[in-house]
Amino acid sequence: MGTGPMKIVDFAPGRASTLRRFEDHWDGAPYLDKIIVLSVNEPQARVNAVRAGQADFAAGLPYTEAAKLRSGRKSGVRKGAESERTGFGFILNSSRPPFDDPRIRRAVRLAVDRKALVDTVFLGYGEVGNDLFGAGAQYYADDLEPLSRDVDRARKLLRAASADGIEVTVRTAEIETGYNASTELFAEQMKDLGLKVRPEVVTPAEFFDAKALGSADAVAFAIYGFPLQTIYTRTATRPSLAFGDQEFKGALTSAMATRQEAERKRAWRQVQSAMHDRGNWVVWGFADTLNLARDGVHGVTGRGTAKYPYLGKAWLA
Repeated sequence: MGTGPMKIVDFAPGRASTLRRFEDHWDGAPYLDKIIVLSVNEPQARVNAVRAGQADFAAGLPYTEAAKLRSGRKSGVRKGAESERTGFGFILNSSRPPFDDPRIRRAVRLAVDRKALVDTVFLGYGEVGNDLFGAGAQYYADDLEPLSRDVDRARKLLRAASADGIEVTVRTAEIETGYNASTELFAEQMKDLGLKVRPEVVTPAEFFDAKALGSADAVAFAIYGFPLQTIYTRTATRPSLAFGDQEFKGALTSAMATRQEAERKRAWRQVQSAMHDRGNWVVWGFADTLNLARDGVHGVTGRGTAKYPYLGKAWLA
């Protein structure tokens, strides 16, 4: 027994789902009698369906398509709330060399050009990141500023760690639009540091192979605006993604376990301060979630993630 506003009346795997209104929904019956959800993996095909009138709404609009559609008359780009942005970055494997050295991690974070990544990968639809996932979540430390690019300082740190000219691999797959492009640009930026980055491009199905993840020096990564508990648990469960700093781990344990609000708030601050200061996340940007809708589509809300919107109160004019 479900609790949603619609009932599934037909399901064709990989093709479409047909939903009908549930009159006895606890929050009131939805406005639409029926919703057909089409399974369309190709972004351009989703755009074409809306423009041709075959669909009214398409989620997950690529930024390149959004730029083309700014002057569209029959359809419009819908941007999710700032709290629903997706954090994009790289997670450095701090369980082994070279990124077990905090000087090298810091050097990478100082050398990355965050604005160039946002402008190139997101086409400006977003903002620079501060090396912390979870923007918009409760307890998020939004006062911790992004590092300014300082290549000279970064080079000094790299030389002090005797790591000038070393080669590292970054594992990536187009799980989200922008993974591969950001990895290529990141590799170019790291040349200024004296770090050779080799992108290891795989398929989405191959990306999370545990053995392969463990052998990579870093991975491209993105996380939606989930609660901090979800975000930090997700990365802590994989040794190659986890951050083994003892102060960090102790604060994270307290943040997850305490029942006292003041203590929880203080612990989450310690968690994020440690990650921001010496952690293994390079969160370079927060991407706007863009959707495409025809004129007359109303009532579509994000409820935590604009990419998978809530249609229970949607209506057509």
